[in-house]
Amino acid sequence: MSGVPLSGQSQPWPGLAQPWLGLDVGTRRIGVALSNTLGIAQPLLTIECTQPRRDQRSILRLARRHSCAGIIVGNPLHLSGDRSRQTERVHHFVYELKRLIAESSTAPGDAAGPERAALAVHLWDERLSTAEAYAALDATGQDSRRAPRGKIDQLAAALILQGWLDAQSGSLTLLPPDA
Repeated sequence: MSGVPLSGQSQPWPGLAQPWLGLDVGTRRIGVALSNTLGIAQPLLTIECTQPRRDQRSILRLARRHSCAGIIVGNPLHLSGDRSRQTERVHHFVYELKRLIAESSTAPGDAAGPERAALAVHLWDERLSTAEAYAALDATGQDSRRAPRGKIDQLAAALILQGWLDAQSGSLTLLPPDA
């Protein structure tokens, strides 16, 4: 998936030059994607959910390891736009992740220095991202029904992240046509 700049500028928002982490948070797995310096999101890995705090620490380590500017988390709304039980779970997960980031940013005696820059965390509408992930695999000739579930989660995270990046940069994401 590539973006076509609408404004003629490739990166009007300075924060997009740094990598961003994208998350598709589920009850069993968290799909993770990472953007590159060109503003293109790519699947990275899948985290098997264990304990929310442990999972959040893993995400924070990944974001710091890749020098990310922030984290984009898919907001699981119903097609109508209404909130679901999963929406509440994800919002709580994001709230706790932000608390962990704040705690780790001001931790005294941290080896990274007296104070780390806090990471930005944003929610982004993820409606149909999983369906788009299946469609993207099918469009590449892969049998999406046989794909490991973690691969679908990673691809959904990349689609969520790419949608957010494109919205920030004024680009339009071009997806494969419906078959």
